[in-house]
Amino acid sequence: MADDLANLVLQGVKTATCCRYLGENLVEEAGPSIIVNGKGHPVCVIETTEITVRRYRDVDAQFALDEGEGGRSLNDWRNAHWSFFTREGAQNGYEVSEDMLLQCERFRVVYCSPGTCVG
Repeated sequence: MADDLANLVLQGVKTATCCRYLGENLVEEAGPSIIVNGKGHPVCVIETTEITVRRYRDVDAQFALDEGEGGRSLNDWRNAHWSFFTREGAQNGYEVSEDMLLQCERFRVVYCSPGTCVG
């Protein structure tokens, strides 16, 4: 899965991501991050451009499209993320709900390892 997601970032298809919001300081989360492939090798550096907190039910079609995964529709996003958060919740002891807070992040690629940039 890491290879697939890294390739979506390199192609410029994936420009957003999300995770369950745990109440951390969002300002400290902003900045550069290294994207690695399935072997743990760095492929690019991204820079966070926006972080918002919203309820699962309030994620919109544009954010689903920007996440760049699956069919890129809001319905596909909801189905895939509900499954993901349900598995994660079972492992980490939380319950998934439409009111669950998510940290929604937008980013841009600022550096690609030689030979990896597509766009």
